[in-house]
Amino acid sequence: MCFDLLRSGKYALSKQTVELTTVHDMQLADDLELREEAQQVRRIIAHLPEQQQRIVALRDVKGCSYEEIERITGLGATNVRVLLSRARKKIRDEFNKWSNYENRGN
Repeated sequence: MCFDLLRSGKYALSKQTVELTTVHDMQLADDLELREEAQQVRRIIAHLPEQQQRIVALRDVKGCSYEEIERITGLGATNVRVLLSRARKKIRDEFNKWSNYENRGN
């Protein structure tokens, strides 16, 4: 259908330009929204207890394995998993609160 439209001569170049700039503007808005969300997650992580901050940074940011985190922190496997689980839950809950608050304003 696209090729038929292009061949028909009814397709105007100006329409194509307008569509492309609209898409570009939407991408800028999406990028801004993603940056805002990432910044909010960083703020939430900064308010976690120190051990949870460290474990989240090692696992989710640096990509360390559980064994590496155990060696670095000196904590047991169960303790690392519990702290990471609690930290992720707190991040998720706080982010959802922030996100819902932001959406109510729109």
